[in-house]
Amino acid sequence: MGLNFPDAPTVGPPATTFTAPNGSVWVWDGVKWGPAATSSQGFLALSGGTMQGDLVLNRDPVLALGAATKQYTDTKLAKLGVTDGSDATAGQIGEYLSVTQANNVALTTATPKTVTTLALTAGDWDVWGYGGFLPVTGASTYLFVGLGSSNNAMDLAAVGFAGTLNVTSTAYFPFTLTRVSTATPVTVYLTLQAAFPNTANGGGSIRARRMR
Repeated sequence: MGLNFPDAPTVGPPATTFTAPNGSVWVWDGVKWGPAATSSQGFLALSGGTMQGDLVLNRDPVLALGAATKQYTDTKLAKLGVTDGSDATAGQIGEYLSVTQANNVALTTATPKTVTTLALTAGDWDVWGYGGFLPVTGASTYLFVGLGSSNNAMDLAAVGFAGTLNVTSTAYFPFTLTRVSTATPVTVYLTLQAAFPNTANGGGSIRARRMR
């Protein structure tokens, strides 16, 4: 049912209004009738107003000028550092991941061996860690610790030690802090290599923090 508005009134303070039979309030702006921003007819005027309840959007924004939901801003926008000792949630700047392997992975002399791995989601990561060597029988020499992009590789970072590690002594060697920036999920590999006459074990740890 349409509304029967009165003829164009004379504009001037106080504003000229019209209350329709259905209770909606309209204001004359000098050209046309429009809904009053303070009316109680169940909608908000294009000119603006104050809502009395929550506004719930049906999705995260897809247009450059689209309205953003709280869940979108919570996950997409950088936040200030925390002061309560809590961890950053997955996907947020500051997210921290780690894995540690005990020194019980059997090594083969002069052969690279991956002892543990860490899966990274898409993002810009700082990755660091260490490798541990434990000779079981006989001393080890020429020890290498590295981070690789595939199994048994050290193509991302590596450090070497040309010395002798005696029986039952455990040595830990850190590898260089390395940037891993990726648009897709990847896995990084902690790889060890040593020369020894009999047997030796290895282990270590990989840590990563999301920078972007």
